[in-house]
Formats: sequence, C-alpha cells, structure tokens
Amino acid sequence: MDMKVVCEITIGGVTIIRHYTTAAGVNVGSVLRNIPGVGKPFWAWPTIPAGQVVGADFNGAPVVSSNPAANNAAIAAITTLPEDVLIYDPPLQ
Repeated sequence: MDMKVVCEITIGGVTIIRHYTTAAGVNVGSVLRNIPGVGKPFWAWPTIPAGQVVGADFNGAPVVSSNPAANNAAIAAITTLPEDVLIYDPPLQ
C-alpha cells in the first residue's frame, strides 16, 4: 500500500512542509531515514483529504528512528486523523 507522508525539511536554511506519496511496496520506514531524516517528526497515513497542505501540527507526531522497523511500528501506531493536524489553504470545509 502506498502512504502519504507529511514532514518538514530544511533546504538552504528555509524550513518547508513536504508531503509525498510512497510507491506501493516501498518500505516507508527506510524512506523516512532519508526524508525527513532521523530525529525529525512526521505523519503518515494511507490517504489524506484532497487540497493544498500548507502546514502541520507536529505536536505528538512520531519521530524518525534510524531503525526502519521502529519507523514502521510508529506509522502503525498513528491514531491521529490527518484533518486534525494538517493545515490547508483554503481550509477544509
């Protein structure tokens, strides 16, 4: 199953929100080590509401580990709904 991953990354000193879709069959726990990187918070779900994601509340979000199995376990433990932590422009109705 593909996953929608939301994280913050810093490029040239500017922190931006990034959301991407992994391909089906990809070990998302391994991908997280590179994007956003170890020690960074993230959210991941099978789907997110359609719209322009411009921000996210990472309070309570899992943090990337260097261990892919731990990252996959963290993803499986996410109970927060995307609409409760993602910020859209325009806002979701």
